[in-house]
Amino acid sequence: EVQKNTEPDPQRRVRFESGLLISRLTDPNTPFKDVEDVVFVYISGFDPFDLGRSIYYIDRVVRGLGNVVYNGFEEVYVNAAVKDGTDVAALMNVFTEDAAYDDRFPRTSEIKKHFKLTEEGRQEMTAELEKIMIEERNEGRTEGRIEAMINLVSEGLLTIAQAAAQIGESEQDFSRRLHA
Repeated sequence: EVQKNTEPDPQRRVRFESGLLISRLTDPNTPFKDVEDVVFVYISGFDPFDLGRSIYYIDRVVRGLGNVVYNGFEEVYVNAAVKDGTDVAALMNVFTEDAAYDDRFPRTSEIKKHFKLTEEGRQEMTAELEKIMIEERNEGRTEGRIEAMINLVSEGLLTIAQAAAQIGESEQDFSRRLHA
């Protein structure tokens, strides 16, 4: 996630957004051992901890013992505000400054320059964003249809078989949605 504005509580935002992400990517019937590992990278234009570093890796620690424990979820906070001389700070500078070029990141620098400073690049970016917006709109319509079918089955107006056929799913898959 990229956050341009100062966020009053970035850690809670990360917790919330990561929960949404994981629930969208995971079938509710997935055994916990099969839930995908996730690395959530929060990129901001401000130092979320005000500790003067360009990158922070957050660990879960057993209080009182100091043992790091792992549950398949990692948080990384990167910010463009701190110029601490690290490669991360230099890379953030390439991303945030229009004419920035860094020999450590020649490909990234050239790609950024193409999309930000050339008419062809801006047109490509606009076309890609329009494509994403159309996909999101269509996905929203699909979710709306699924929700409508669930409501119709719940109200006894459609059978599971009829609703599943309407959205192109098997009866078993639709039934899982209905009972989730």
